Amino acid sequence: MGDIKKALKWMEDHHRTKGNYPYSMVRRNGNPGFDCSSSVHYALIAGGFLPKTAMIGSTESLFALARQGKVLKEIFSYDEVQPGDIFIRGGEGTSLGARGHTGMFYKKDGIIHCNYTNNGISKNDLSSYLTYYIDRKRSWNERYFRPIPQEESKAVAKKSVSEIAKEVIAGKWGTGQDRVRKLENAGYNYKTVQDEVNRQLREKPVHYTVKAGDTLTGIGKKYGVDLKTILRRNPQIKNPNVISIGQKIRIK
Repeated sequence: MGDIKKALKWMEDHHRTKGNYPYSMVRRNGNPGFDCSSSVHYALIAGGFLPKTAMIGSTESLFALARQGKVLKEIFSYDEVQPGDIFIRGGEGTSLGARGHTGMFYKKDGIIHCNYTNNGISKNDLSSYLTYYIDRKRSWNERYFRPIPQEESKAVAKKSVSEIAKEVIAGKWGTGQDRVRKLENAGYNYKTVQDEVNRQLREKPVHYTVKAGDTLTGIGKKYGVDLKTILRRNPQIKNPNVISIGQKIRIK
């Protein structure tokens, strides 16, 4: 069972004033210090959101956890941020090293994070340079995530991502931001579902209605599909030289 208070307590217990925990991107596993992403991973372990044997990863590892939808779920507005939520600065895929930063909110407009400027874990709010570290506005460069309690993680995914994607295509989950919120509130990772939606739409069958003068070879050339593939997709066609006007043929 995940406990956000324990995760935040780990951050508090390793504050730069509590011991020798300097900022280091090399000695980042408590030997003796940490960097921004290793401290967040250790906090998630302390809170029970990650197993004790979990790899101590990077900001990109945190993005990956969010895509999987089992440890983190995305919060799509800064207005919804609450204590225990995680921020990640730096676009996904480009946030490694000094190009990215992460930490946790200990209150609204207050973060606790391991950083170079303060040589360790520090707290920053509106009275102490918070806006130097975050914009307080969701964007490609700044995103927010909430640790998922273990029982909630187990309760979700009653349906496969493939099934949910079919429901999205059928319009059962609404549109736009409403769809995003419904999926996230139900415990599904929006990006994962949308990727599957896109894949299914790309693979949606394409049919052609035969017109006078058509041949299978000619139809195939029109759509960039060879005759062998058309015959494989249309086992009802026994003779490739015999097709009828009005007959529906699957092209893709």
